[in-house]
Amino acid sequence: MINLAICNNVESHATQLKDRLIHLCSSFVENLEIHISIFPTLAETVRHLQKSYAQILVLDPAGQESSSPAIQQLREANPDTEIILITAQEHLVCELSNCCPFLCVRRNHLEEDLRTAFRKAVIKSLNSPASYCFSTTAGPMHVMLDHVLYLEAADNYFSLHCADTVYKCRETLGTMEDLLSEKGFFRISSSYLINMHAVKSVGPGNALVMKNEKMLYISRSKTALFKEAYLEHLQKINCRN
Repeated sequence: MINLAICNNVESHATQLKDRLIHLCSSFVENLEIHISIFPTLAETVRHLQKSYAQILVLDPAGQESSSPAIQQLREANPDTEIILITAQEHLVCELSNCCPFLCVRRNHLEEDLRTAFRKAVIKSLNSPASYCFSTTAGPMHVMLDHVLYLEAADNYFSLHCADTVYKCRETLGTMEDLLSEKGFFRISSSYLINMHAVKSVGPGNALVMKNEKMLYISRSKTALFKEAYLEHLQKINCRN
């Protein structure tokens, strides 16, 4: 799944751009789900990137938003987001080319440039180590691991709980534990494999509150190991910050 944001303050233009990107995405990768959020202002887009995750941002600015500092704010809000800038201002491209990497789409070559830039951004996102291709009952599904909250066991299947949807996947939780344990995931019980990035708080009585407010419980046999792993996880985050 690709999470994509569009910043455009003209509703009709934003809708047309959304439809175009959906069409392009389906021509690049078969059965790839794409979730698109549209924001009319730069400030709303920055707030979205700060609290959520978007692999790709298509920025079609207007008026005062077409400035180097404004676009740098977006980069700072989420450094991992791939920015596609649609612009007719060549001086803006020159200003930003060194300090704020992005993919440029010339407005007078929109059809050709957008296809090329968007394809590069999609392929980069899908090949990112932060992405994983899950085998769901609906077919292969590329999902950003930051978007995953936890995996819940169900016989020889598991439910993949993401921020805004749940997928049923053809695999055992034990297999996924082996694959994801080095990517910030921890098996807290026989039923749950959690993303430690998605833990909102650790409470008393072996309770965890996830970012979707779901409360999960660590089995007694896993408590000591979880505390050790979670402390290491927090230390890594502090070092990066």
